[in-house]
Amino acid sequence: MPANSVVSWNVSGPLSISGSNTEINVNVISTGGGIGFVLATITTPCGSFNTSAKEVIVGAAAPTAIQGQAIMGGSGAYDYSVTPIPGATSYQWSVSGGLTIQN
Repeated sequence: MPANSVVSWNVSGPLSISGSNTEINVNVISTGGGIGFVLATITTPCGSFNTSAKEVIVGAAAPTAIQGQAIMGGSGAYDYSVTPIPGATSYQWSVSGGLTIQN
């Protein structure tokens, strides 16, 4: 950045700034899911200039692989599971091929 310049960071959507928004680097944290933008305004002795807004997509964590038997040896009950996802409040399971889900 040119001498005597100041940067000011701004965020929108499910994003917030942790700490100062006037340092050369900024710490952005998510506050939920959705789409947000990160933008810096640089003020120099010649005027103020906005950077291009950076789109940030905040989504749920990717599900993990299903754990359990791949081959069923006839009738019976079989247990399946996934590694818990932080922040998840419910999980939806579905089956096909004549199978049923028992709680």
